[in-house]
Amino acid sequence: MAVIDLKGIGKPVFYKGGEILYEEDDNLGDPCIYYIVEGKIEVVKNYNTLQKELFSYGDGDIFGMLEVFAPSRRVTHARALSDVKAVGMNKDEFEQAMIASMNFTLTSIRLQSKMLRQINDRIKKLPDK
Repeated sequence: MAVIDLKGIGKPVFYKGGEILYEEDDNLGDPCIYYIVEGKIEVVKNYNTLQKELFSYGDGDIFGMLEVFAPSRRVTHARALSDVKAVGMNKDEFEQAMIASMNFTLTSIRLQSKMLRQINDRIKKLPDK
């Protein structure tokens, strides 16, 4: 996937493989949204000790958006699976990037849609009460 030119929006961030970017229940920090230039990230939502949802992201993907649009603490935790080069953004910078690049906007929508479908599939599998 080609790297999207964000026209100087955001700041470069780097993580080593195995490094934790954020933990579940953390306050939103700055940066709070990430655009991966190179590398792999795993985002995990723990439902309980036996059930969790895994989301994998790589080159050209965006993650960390969920809590920004419904401000809250982090509901997932993120860990670098490899060395990662990314662009970190706060909410205002993320919105600027969406205005500046239609490709960035479409990537964001595609990834949110994928995540919602995955969560919806999980809900469908839950036992009825």
